[in-house]
Amino acid sequence: MTIRIIPSAELQRLCAMVLMLGLASCGDAPDRPIAYRGEYHYDTRNAYLVQAGVDARICIQGADMTPAVQPEFAAAGGISEIVVRGLLSKPGRYGQLGICTYELTNAELLGVGKRRERP
Repeated sequence: MTIRIIPSAELQRLCAMVLMLGLASCGDAPDRPIAYRGEYHYDTRNAYLVQAGVDARICIQGADMTPAVQPEFAAAGGISEIVVRGLLSKPGRYGQLGICTYELTNAELLGVGKRRERP
């Protein structure tokens, strides 16, 4: 599988599609993979997704997130705009020390947008 950096206009179209899929899938956690868009926060201890418009952390399991990580930001912390697909768990405590409210399993990284250092 090849991961590519997505130009801003294409990322916006992909995000609009993901938003429509997300709205169409409201209700109980689906039993099929759904795409999610948001900011991937990472540092040397933790990594999680914060979905756009949702105040909850999502731990990602099963995806190679290497393309989303800017190596020079890893120590201090970085943020990348991503689109990832997977199966969302029910609310709970996931990840290291239970920092995530949800877990995305069988995940696949679909695209990476802008990457920046965490403020």
